[in-house]
Amino acid sequence: MMLSSGKHHCMRAACALWLVLALIAGLSGCGITQYGVTFSSTSGGAVTSPGEGTFTYDFCTQVTLVATPESGYRFVGWSGGSAPIEDVSSPITIITSVHGRYRVKANFEEIPPDQLSLTVSSTVGGSVTVPNEGTFTYNIGTLVTLVATPASGYRFVSWSGDVGNIADVTSPSTSINMQGSYAVTANFEPVSAITYSLSIFSTAGGSVTSPGQGTFGYVGGTVVNLVASAEAGYRFVNWTGSVGTIVNISSASTTITMQGNYAITANFEPITVVTYNLNISSTAGGTVTNPGQGTFTYGAGAVVSLVAAPAAGYRFVNWTGNVGTVANVNSASTTIAMQGNYFITANFEIVQPVKYRLTISSGSCGSVTEPGEGVFTYDGGTVVTLVATPARRYEFAGWSGDVGTIADVNSATTTIIMNGDYTIKANFERARRLP
Repeated sequence: MMLSSGKHHCMRAACALWLVLALIAGLSGCGITQYGVTFSSTSGGAVTSPGEGTFTYDFCTQVTLVATPESGYRFVGWSGGSAPIEDVSSPITIITSVHGRYRVKANFEEIPPDQLSLTVSSTVGGSVTVPNEGTFTYNIGTLVTLVATPASGYRFVSWSGDVGNIADVTSPSTSINMQGSYAVTANFEPVSAITYSLSIFSTAGGSVTSPGQGTFGYVGGTVVNLVASAEAGYRFVNWTGSVGTIVNISSASTTITMQGNYAITANFEPITVVTYNLNISSTAGGTVTNPGQGTFTYGAGAVVSLVAAPAAGYRFVNWTGNVGTVANVNSASTTIAMQGNYFITANFEIVQPVKYRLTISSGSCGSVTEPGEGVFTYDGGTVVTLVATPARRYEFAGWSGDVGTIADVNSATTTIIMNGDYTIKANFERARRLP
């Protein structure tokens, strides 16, 4: 674990000051330039670096600490009073500077019986970046991702330890199925400055655009980007040849790690376009305005909009025929998914007008002269003119009955709108002023 440059600068400054003080104290005969640090642990684990017991360090020494839990236990934290431990919650950390006598203890606790422990570590030359290094707890059956990242000049070799449930022990990016408590290690090795050749080819229908086609030289361990580009009417299939270190042989954009001399090929194939016919017709009383009527050709899976427009006096009923993929057979505006050759028909029917009855009568001393008195039948929505004529020496007094749609109930000449069956009466009264 590395300190930031700021922390290093502060630590060096502090150590320089302490060293001056120590030298002055030494000149007076009472200088102490070494300190004893005692390491211990609770049950369930041990301090594996630097070990347990008392160790003597020069003033300002940086000490690496590693706490390793036993099976069934997990690391909790470091305790030690005034010891300058960089991260007390990490099993791998440092004492930033020894400038006194310390007692440092690694604390462990038992993992609950319903959880399993996974202890992850690495050799020199890299680290485990997912899930990190240390001890972690998971429920049984959890699939844990493992990612090992080599340092510059190193390469990943394999996973070792309890690797029975690791998907691929030779891959730096893999997973482990937690069926028990495990300890695994990521192993790295130096990459020698050997140059390897990478020969790249492609089949008809495309090419490798990165790094190109031909033979290229790379230092061992180099990760090379591969990009295969298909021509119009073709698609990428896979990489073949020396594909052992290609991350994903089925991806047109991937990488290959140079650990030997390799020859690889990008493979392409023609794209087969499947088309289907849609035959559209309609019954009398309307037409299909979108996409029209006749036969149309579409690619497999195309979703086609359908719009049926009725003629005046008609209404849309439904779609019939091969309607299995029609979204709504009862809607004049819908869609059909082209998964085969289809014949469909838009169906229309005549809109029958609704008939209503108007019953008209009048009181004494007058009559309804238009449309007359009695029972009359009209289409729904018809506007009927009403004229009431009083006898001599009488005057119109108003309409009564179902007068909700009469324009003016106080007018002898008015109208009524036929929105239902109505019964109305014209009323008269003696004129107030006689001629």
